[in-house]
Amino acid sequence: DDNSSIVLVSPDEKETKLNKDQVLSISPPVSAMPPLGLTLPASDLRDLIAFLKSRNKEDLISLKKEKSLKISHGGK
Repeated sequence: DDNSSIVLVSPDEKETKLNKDQVLSISPPVSAMPPLGLTLPASDLRDLIAFLKSRNKEDLISLKKEKSLKISHGGK
């Protein structure tokens, strides 16, 4: 973007240079993700964040080991 032109980059990374006088309007990009604050009630969102924050590397490693042990022992 400069005073007279805009470079448009497509998803396949192809660049197209346009003169600003060819552009009627520019809108901000739209995210495919829903706004996080609208997906869960505030209390559930706080609980989810607290749960995720409480997880640590050791917990994840031990869960992985438990799964691999169950698989190697036929799920018992």
